[in-house]
Amino acid sequence: MEFVNDPRRAKIAFVLTLCFAIFFFLSSGLLAYFYWQKTKGNHDLDSSKQKVEESLRTSEANLAKANSELTALKASTDASGKSISSLEKQIADNKLGMEKITAYNEFFKYLTSVIKTHSGLDGWTDAEYQAGRVKAQATGSASFVSDVDWAWNQRDINQITRLVKIFEDISAGVASGLK
Repeated sequence: MEFVNDPRRAKIAFVLTLCFAIFFFLSSGLLAYFYWQKTKGNHDLDSSKQKVEESLRTSEANLAKANSELTALKASTDASGKSISSLEKQIADNKLGMEKITAYNEFFKYLTSVIKTHSGLDGWTDAEYQAGRVKAQATGSASFVSDVDWAWNQRDINQITRLVKIFEDISAGVASGLK
């Protein structure tokens, strides 16, 4: 409390306190902005995940319906061979589509787990990248693998831009699996 009687020390203490207060105010504003950006990104991620999961549920329902129709037709008559073979082809196509959707879903699950672990696309290890690349190759889409490589290698581009590109590719892949 010696500085109370010394105006010079009191002035220095006041200026230092004011500087610290301004620093903490600006720091908390910056942290709030980063938190808002992260929350917004997580919301977009959750929204995309819900769309993919809904598409997957619809596809599973369609596959189950096609399987039950095939069973009913086989039991009723052997004379409807053409429609049975048509339904078998449709089921085979649905199974291929389901496998494609499952591969995209597996990649999506892996991507979200790594993003949550690293709070974004940066900081991935090469092992995580290679595991993600293998899952992307399982989809059978060379353009998707190329876009995954692009998102990994183009770190000078905004994370959200890279992430949106991957989500668009996942959405297109799931849509092509539903046809």
